[in-house]
Amino acid sequence: MATTTTTATLPPPLTSRTCHFAPPPPVGKFAFARLKSDPRKGVHLVRLVNADSETPTTHPELITLHLFRHEFISIFRHAGSTTVHPSELRILQVVDDASTRYEEEHGVVFLERRVALEGMRR
Repeated sequence: MATTTTTATLPPPLTSRTCHFAPPPPVGKFAFARLKSDPRKGVHLVRLVNADSETPTTHPELITLHLFRHEFISIFRHAGSTTVHPSELRILQVVDDASTRYEEEHGVVFLERRVALEGMRR
């Protein structure tokens, strides 16, 4: 009785454990994102601010974001601003301009219901 031996080929070892996420949204665009520095690790609606006007010139690699908290189904209200390094930001979904209505004077963003529910589930 002959015995056969099989050798399993293993995939090559990982050379890096870094993850590649979507880059920050263009200036003025809204996106759903997670911030590593957020203790709740929740999903935020964020809007990238023009880096030239609000980011300190001593740290050009930092980005400034407006954060919007979820208020009711498809309504988000401005909750503040933060400056983070791009590695601290994980973009989940960029929101199409046609799906948003931003009332800047009141700090309120209205999203299409479908878009809001999809973004908050991530």
